[in-house]
Amino acid sequence: MNLEGMSMTKRTAPVRRHGADLEGALLDAAWQQIMEQGLDGLTFEGVANRARTSRPVLYRRWSTREEMAVAALKRQFEAFDFVLPDTGSLRSDILTLLDQVIANKVGIASLIAVMGVFPREHARNLAVLRDQVLSQGNPVMKKLLDQARDRGELTVDLPDRVINLPLRLLRDEILVAGSKIDIDAVTAIIDDVFLPLVRAYQNGLHKTS
Repeated sequence: MNLEGMSMTKRTAPVRRHGADLEGALLDAAWQQIMEQGLDGLTFEGVANRARTSRPVLYRRWSTREEMAVAALKRQFEAFDFVLPDTGSLRSDILTLLDQVIANKVGIASLIAVMGVFPREHARNLAVLRDQVLSQGNPVMKKLLDQARDRGELTVDLPDRVINLPLRLLRDEILVAGSKIDIDAVTAIIDDVFLPLVRAYQNGLHKTS
């Protein structure tokens, strides 16, 4: 039997999926490739092979790999399910929340860290993604502040830039320290920055806008 021209590599047959199932499989494959090889290693061919589909299926959804990366990162963040802390104090609630963020290595912590590897020419996509991340985290922080208000700990409304501050600072800490985040740094975000600012608003030293 003449085997010339025949591939000795066994090809995996494509899997038939549709709609949300297909898109979810594509984005999960893209996320796996980002985690293993970084954004520079993300390719349409690599994702198609992982998802057992063809490149045209990807091109119909995303015209660039950056668009695909943003969609994959957004999916990972949306899959992260915050457990709303209710420990009896605002300080402890926020500390527990930040601990959840750090502990979920394949969720939001990885997402925020990967955000830092976007090339400068894709800064607009990065800015959009950061806005999406913060808009997702904001309701959780607002709920913690509502709990503090119900307990009498908080008597004023805070602007969004203050509400977002703990997650913003934790994001920056993750970008610098990666997985080796110092618990003292996390505590400092709360005790040295956020809570003093909250007290300043409580005491009328800052005006809400």
